Amino acid sequence: MNKLKKIGAAAMLLITVNASAQDGSSKITGLYKNENDFVLNKLTYQIGCDSKGESIKADNFFLASSEILVKENGKKITVPKNQFYGYVDCNNKVYRFIGNTAYEIIDTAGFYMYKRTFVSNGKGCVRVTQYFFSKTSNDALVTLTKQNMESAFASDTQFRYALESEFNSDKDLTSYDNYLKSFKIKHLYLETAKK
Repeated sequence: MNKLKKIGAAAMLLITVNASAQDGSSKITGLYKNENDFVLNKLTYQIGCDSKGESIKADNFFLASSEILVKENGKKITVPKNQFYGYVDCNNKVYRFIGNTAYEIIDTAGFYMYKRTFVSNGKGCVRVTQYFFSKTSNDALVTLTKQNMESAFASDTQFRYALESEFNSDKDLTSYDNYLKSFKIKHLYLETAKK
């Protein structure tokens, strides 16, 4: 499957998952064995979220674990996290595993955007959200900064120049357009790709 088809399929996956959450249909949770299963929305250990006593614990907000706990058909099993690409939770959020950490995939149009929220122990406990990106669904994650975006898309001069003129700081890269229902950086990328 070529990269454009994979990106389109992944974008449709996120739209489908979000649409099922909005139309009130049954929610499911499950694991993606690999990148291809993620693109095809093929779940392993698929469990209905309204099933009593069945669940998947793939991530812990406070502690990264190397194992996933699956409760299915009255049995508890643990599976190694490094044998799976990611998972979808009962809130219809999709995650990718990198090491023992799950990163939420928040957008797949053109390139992948991720976020990770964790508790930082500084002056009290504070929730911190970090943003990342990757050019494809399987590339390494890179911190979402103007410099990193310019390096990753160095040969795409239209996008690079638009990026320089449209965004003043790294924080601006996560700006969201409520009318377009899109991150502004994604809209900019897709618009410059058309030219």
